[in-house]
Amino acid sequence: FSFVGNCEIDLEIKRYFCRAGVKSIQIHGTMRVILEPLIGDMPLIGALSLFFLRKPLLEINWTGLTNLLDVPGLNGLSDTIILDIISNYLVLPNRITVPLVSEVQIAQLRFPIPKGVLRIHFIEAQDLEGKDTYLKGIVKGKSDPYGIIRVGNQIFQSKVIKENLNPKWNEVYEALVYEHPGQELEIELFDEDPDKDDFLG
Repeated sequence: FSFVGNCEIDLEIKRYFCRAGVKSIQIHGTMRVILEPLIGDMPLIGALSLFFLRKPLLEINWTGLTNLLDVPGLNGLSDTIILDIISNYLVLPNRITVPLVSEVQIAQLRFPIPKGVLRIHFIEAQDLEGKDTYLKGIVKGKSDPYGIIRVGNQIFQSKVIKENLNPKWNEVYEALVYEHPGQELEIELFDEDPDKDDFLG
């Protein structure tokens, strides 16, 4: 699913003499549309369910006073807040279900039973890059790695292993799986820093 829209959305608050708006919106992700249950009469399907298999990518171009949200530190924050709202409603296991006939058991479609449980053994990593530097980059240090694991909107974070390029976590996580095939397991490694964590892979 990819949506690129050039739009003009303007909001004006005359009392405070401020204007705000959106110039364009882009959203990219994998959306699944399920047409079930099949029925013998028109419209042939009882309901329509739609959801993203994982959190989509979002880019908004603000105008007016909200143009301040395009500042590098703030634009990521505003997009993240909006993406979190989308995740709460549209990323698996959350879904929007629209009944097309009145006899449909909407609760079973909106809140399906999971297909299974995925047990994740997060064991170790080897030969990670040393991201910490000293003396303005002259001396390369080690990293303080940790992992973030995602399955749909379920997110797990491992403990941080201080100053180690071959960390051993030996942690186990369990995630509910609702769609197979389709749901993906994503693992990202980061180096913990006081300001902004560095991406390791």
